[in-house]
Amino acid sequence: MAQVVHGGVTDEELEQAHARNCELVDLSASLNPYGPHPEVVAAASAANVHRYPEADAHTLRRRYAEAAGLEPAQVLAGNGSTELLYLL
Repeated sequence: MAQVVHGGVTDEELEQAHARNCELVDLSASLNPYGPHPEVVAAASAANVHRYPEADAHTLRRRYAEAAGLEPAQVLAGNGSTELLYLL
């Protein structure tokens, strides 16, 4: 079995798919051809990155809970989808 490499499509793969001259958007590696939204850039620039976040993400969970009409205990926060799946 051939090893699968995450992200990117090779010229050979495009040739085999008869897609060499097609305009493609590669979503296999979470690539965004448009870059971050200006509001995301502004929020990241204003973020306080000089301290660790809350270990239990209480503030984040509380705010999401309020927005969704839930209790904070009903909201799960983690460092990416893989961690959340393991926590579940």
